[in-house]
Amino acid sequence: MPSITYSQWFILQLLPQIYEWTTYRVCSILKEIWTKFKGHAVGSEPVPHYWIELMATLECVLNYGHTRNLKVLTKGLMDLLWLFLSLINDGFPSISPIFITTPLFATKINICVMDWPIKANKSQLASMKSQLINYGPEHYNVKFISL
Repeated sequence: MPSITYSQWFILQLLPQIYEWTTYRVCSILKEIWTKFKGHAVGSEPVPHYWIELMATLECVLNYGHTRNLKVLTKGLMDLLWLFLSLINDGFPSISPIFITTPLFATKINICVMDWPIKANKSQLASMKSQLINYGPEHYNVKFISL
């Protein structure tokens, strides 16, 4: 059996655990959203697109945590959710309490749908391709009309 060096052991064993530790909160939110909607994947009820958008932005945050490459960030929605600037300036993600709320000392998160960012009479998206694949062009092209 070939022996491995300390650097190989570090890369194979310890490095994934370091990433999991440093991105724990993002991973736990993604896991909680997945647990909330995993029954919808096989059922007939679609997942609300706000949750897909939140998951897409959190996956970008997770990718940024692994790569530190700005190309994985989507500025449009992430900027409005405070994720973009908080990652660039502080290195830690923070989410605007205007759109995302959590009860005190609880792990459940809620999206304030009425306060979701809208630009040019359309809901802000982080994953246009996901919207087109999951919901179709009819859903993607819906415009919001303010009364």
